[in-house]
Parts: sequence; C-alpha cells; structure tokens
Amino acid sequence: MLADPRYAEPVFAQPWVTRIVEKILDWLEGLQSEVLGGVAARLFGLLGKWLYWLLIACAAGLVAFLLWATAGALIRRRRQRIAREAPSEPEKGEDALAAVPVERLLALAREARERGEFRLAVRYLFHALLRALHEAGVIRYEPRRANRDYLSSLEDKPPARELFAKALAMFEAKWYGMQETTAEEAAAFERLCRAAWEGELS
Repeated sequence: MLADPRYAEPVFAQPWVTRIVEKILDWLEGLQSEVLGGVAARLFGLLGKWLYWLLIACAAGLVAFLLWATAGALIRRRRQRIAREAPSEPEKGEDALAAVPVERLLALAREARERGEFRLAVRYLFHALLRALHEAGVIRYEPRRANRDYLSSLEDKPPARELFAKALAMFEAKWYGMQETTAEEAAAFERLCRAAWEGELS
C-alpha cells in the first residue's frame, strides 16, 4: 500500500525541489539587497557630494564675509586716523580762502604736497600770492574779481606783472583746466609765486 504512488510524497516536498526553491529565494534576496544597496549607495553618494559642496560654499562665504568685515573695519579706522591727523582746512569756496592768512595758505600747500595733492597745492599757493600782494597794498584782493583783472594793478611794475602773469597762466591751466600736476611742477609754482611777492615786497 505504501508503495502505491498515490501515497508517495508530493513533488514540492522532495528534497531537490526544496533546495531549488531555497536557491531561488536566496538569489532573489541577494538581488534585492544588491539593487537596494546600489540605489542607497548612489543616493547617499549624491547626498554626500551635495552636502560636501554646500559646506565648501558656506565656508567660502564665511571667509569672504570675514574678509569684507575686516577690510571695512580697517578702512574706517584708517579714515578716522587720517581725519584726526589731517590739518583743518578752510572752506573750499573762494570767499573763505580770501580770508586765510598767507602763512596758513603756505602751510596748507605744503601739507597738500605731502599728501600728493599737487593740483590743490597750486591752488593754495596762488591764493597765497594774491593774499601777499593784497597785504602789501599792491592789489585789492576780492574773491568775486576775475584773476586777470589784477594784471592792471601791476602795469607800472613790469617784473612783478610778468611773474604774476606766468603764475596766473599756470594756475588756470592746472586748477580750472584740470591738468595733472606733478610734484616738480608744484615746487616750481611755489618758487614762481615766492619770486613774485618777494620781489614786489622787497
């Protein structure tokens, strides 16, 4: 009776069938782990790279901000120091310069030359010339008056008039003509102005 095929073990219960099923299940499990693991690895790889560059960008931004803040603080400190050390200058207008003494104008010209502002030094020197001639009674210095009008006051003093005309021409070219002025030109202009007023006042 036991030898009757109806009472034999089912096919799916046979050991070789079980082994095949187990191998298929193992293969599917491995495939699932490999696929999911690869996706996860790629996902985490991309995420890691994104986080890496994000951190790099944040670090670069922080460094740039610190440099900007430091540079701004240094510039402000330098400006404050220059403002403290800079000599007090009169107002820019011609009316204000007309009231500044000769020695003060000469000092301002010297300080402007030391700062490299040679064109401004020429301006101060020319006003010092006008002021010196005014104090000597040679001309009447008036801010609203045209500079060339002073030449008529020097008609009877040819040497002084010639020097003043040269100084006037250079001043108008440098100041009103906005010409670049060198240190040598500023020094030569000072010598010219001194020759004009010292020759007249001697």
